[in-house]
Amino acid sequence: MTDLWGELPTAADVKSPHAILLEQANALQDKTEGLLVGRVTRDTVNSEFMSRLAIVAPSLNNYSYSVATVVYPVNFYPLRAVSNTTGDWADLPDEKSYIAWLQAELTSAHMRKVIAGLRAEIQADYV
Repeated sequence: MTDLWGELPTAADVKSPHAILLEQANALQDKTEGLLVGRVTRDTVNSEFMSRLAIVAPSLNNYSYSVATVVYPVNFYPLRAVSNTTGDWADLPDEKSYIAWLQAELTSAHMRKVIAGLRAEIQADYV
């Protein structure tokens, strides 16, 4: 039998949008010393993947705040992303634009207020 596949790419050759969300979830946990954790879930819709990022406060009965959702094909781009804060969708053609969009979401004034509010609520238990 002749192998017609040729050289196949490895997972190390590309980074999925889901993996990028997982990195940010882990960064949140590290930055808050576990007071807040990121939770990333993945579903499939038709022939696309849907990944969601949420902030979870374990000490507040696992209170969860939804941050963003991305919907993407098996080859990743272009993808659609929605800010769960504003409800605005963005069409993102590549990884660079996706990362820039995600950074803008995570560093927004609204997200800073959400994180500050959650940390204050957690600290209220220690007063």
